Amino acid sequence: MMDWVDIKSSNIDKVKYDDRNNTLYVLFDEESKYAYYGVPELQYKRLVNAPSKGDYLHQNIEDKYLHERIN
Repeated sequence: MMDWVDIKSSNIDKVKYDDRNNTLYVLFDEESKYAYYGVPELQYKRLVNAPSKGDYLHQNIEDKYLHERIN
């Protein structure tokens, strides 16, 4: 599992990716944490490198992968 990566975003604080089970973890500014299941590593890398992390998450991950709040 990768370590948390700080993200410069207006609503995302950090992300982490578990390549053993293709799970993306997102910590939002309000300190809520979500797990997105079945996310390919390429999507994680694109999220980290996107000009707008929030837009990328919303357009390419949120509605396409099963997810749940985990805290």
